[in-house]
Amino acid sequence: MASHKVSRAPDGQILTHAVWSEGVPTLLPHAHQITLVGNDLGRTQIPWNALQTILVEPLQPQGLTPERYLARVFPRRL
Repeated sequence: MASHKVSRAPDGQILTHAVWSEGVPTLLPHAHQITLVGNDLGRTQIPWNALQTILVEPLQPQGLTPERYLARVFPRRL
């Protein structure tokens, strides 16, 4: 299960962040930014909505509270 971190931007906006490592199926929280850590991508930060557009297999909601999404197939490119 990916951690879900919260921070505050200089303008006061609350931001959330999670990390997904290649080769590790994980339960991602819905976060503003996802950091992808992988062999081909290095360490890349991507917004949640952009992540949805590059996945081969859609994230699968698990019916948890707060919701978590099963992420199994790591993206190969952005």
